[in-house]
This record gives sequence, structure tokens and C-alpha cells, in this order.
Amino acid sequence: MPYCKNIMKTKNNQILLCCGGKGCPRLSRLDNGMIKIDDDFGGSITIKADEALLVGKAVDQLSKKKK
Repeated sequence: MPYCKNIMKTKNNQILLCCGGKGCPRLSRLDNGMIKIDDDFGGSITIKADEALLVGKAVDQLSKKKK
């Protein structure tokens, strides 16, 4: 994986995941408790908060499989 400084910034009630590049994915909690993730390419998904908590674990698992 490319190097990322893992910078998280809070801005306008959103968390920005910045790696020093131009487009930073944004996470926000919606009024209904769901989590919305806006990606660098103009797309977005809305998932349950419990599902969002699993994303980090899933990335770790996928990273281990490539090695």
C-alpha cells in the first residue's frame, strides 16, 4: 500500500481522511445514525455504524492476504 500519513481532520461535522493528496474521503454521521462515506471519485455509500466499524478490520485482513 502507498504511504499515508493517516491524517484525520474534523471539518464541518465530518472526518476527512487525508494522505496529503488532493481528494480526501469524508465520513459523516447522518441524522438516522447511518455513516456516509464520500470517496475521492465522487461516489458515496451509506452503511450502518456497526458495519463502518468493521472496515478497518477488513482492510487489515485484505492486506494480509496479499503478502
